[in-house]
Parts: sequence; C-alpha cells; structure tokens
Amino acid sequence: MIVTDSILRGDANVGRRGYFVRNKYVPGTTELIDGEIIILGFGLHAEPNASVYVLAKDNEPTAFRVLGGTVTLRGFTLVNTTLGSLLKEKAPITAINLHNVTIQGGEWEGLRLLGGQWENVKMEPPILVDQTYIKNLRYRQLNFPKGAPWNKKGEFVLEAKESPDPFVWEEVKIPTPEDFGMVWWPEVEPGYHGK
Repeated sequence: MIVTDSILRGDANVGRRGYFVRNKYVPGTTELIDGEIIILGFGLHAEPNASVYVLAKDNEPTAFRVLGGTVTLRGFTLVNTTLGSLLKEKAPITAINLHNVTIQGGEWEGLRLLGGQWENVKMEPPILVDQTYIKNLRYRQLNFPKGAPWNKKGEFVLEAKESPDPFVWEEVKIPTPEDFGMVWWPEVEPGYHGK
C-alpha cells in the first residue's frame, strides 16, 4: 500500500508493507456508550509481520491509532495518539520506531509493545497507561521536558535501554508502480496497468 500527498481519515489495513508519505491526517470522532465524544486519529492496522512507514509532510500536529505490525513514524508531533487495543484479545504490536517525534498526551491502554527504537523523542503528559507492557525498547535522546508523562491507571511495565550511539535510519525507498511490474498506458485508458 502506497499513499502519498493525500488527505486521509479513518483507517488503513496493511497486509505486508505500507508507505504513507507527505499526507494530511484528519481526525474523526466517535460517541461512546455513555455519550462521551472522543477524537480518533488515523488508524494504522497492520499484520504482525507487516512494516508501515509514515513520513511527515511537515510537523503539523496529528493523531494516530497504532494497532499492530512494525510502524515507523518520522518527523511528527503526535497529539493524543492511541497505542494498543481496548479489545479483550490484546494483540501485540511488533515494534514502534520513532525518529524526530514529539508526543503530546495519549492513551496507551492495553498496549503490548514487543520492541522498537526511539531517537530524538520528546514526551509530554498526560499519557494514560493501563495494562501497558513495553519491552525491548532502545532509545537515544528521549526527553520529558514537562516531567514524567505517565498517568498510571493500572499495571505499567517499561523495559528500556539507552543507546550511547545514534541509530541507523535507512532511507525509505518508496516503491514505484514499475517496481510492481506495472506499465503506463497513455492510450485508450490512461494509467498504470499490469504487464
């Protein structure tokens, strides 16, 4: 799945690989049973072995819901982002990788994060943690400019190790239609078509 230079709302389900580059993410709303209205960020649903790359257009504040796979977010200010699942069956997120990201609040209830690397990340309260388990996290330049961000409602386990060296961030190569064996047909029906 490749989405570039678009305005997105709702959710995206990624099977193997997803690339979201220079998009604008419009939050939605939902009403809970008790009548409370909550704002929902753009949802990234990925299979456990899937990789999703999300590269910012600018640093405009946005919100996401990350619910699975290996997700890499680069160059964002995240506001009230949801990590994890409120469902009874809490599927783990394989990894969340953050590079040049500011996190301003959020809900990480039911989060089972199996790993990731965070570099140049600022976190601001409140981040609600409840039944939140973060393991195998490596970080470098992780800052809490407004104090510890955690609002502990329930169990919270954080296993993290600081890295003395910068991480290697590979340049994300966005596949082209030609990489998928497509060709441009200008005649009859302009657009990309399979060979």
